[in-house]
Amino acid sequence: MQEKPQVAAFIAFYLQNLDDNIKDVGYFPAPKKNIYASWGAWLYALLNQ
Repeated sequence: MQEKPQVAAFIAFYLQNLDDNIKDVGYFPAPKKNIYASWGAWLYALLNQ
C-alpha cells in the first residue's frame, strides 16, 4: 500500500460503504465483528509497512 496508495484508498472506501451497498445487491451483510476485524487488519497493514 505504500507504493500504491490508491489500493489503501480503495480498501477504505470498500469498508466504509460495505453495509450500504451489500443490501442493495441482495446479499446478506457481514456480522459487525467481521467488519471490525477487517478494519483492524487494514489499519495494521497500513501502519506496519
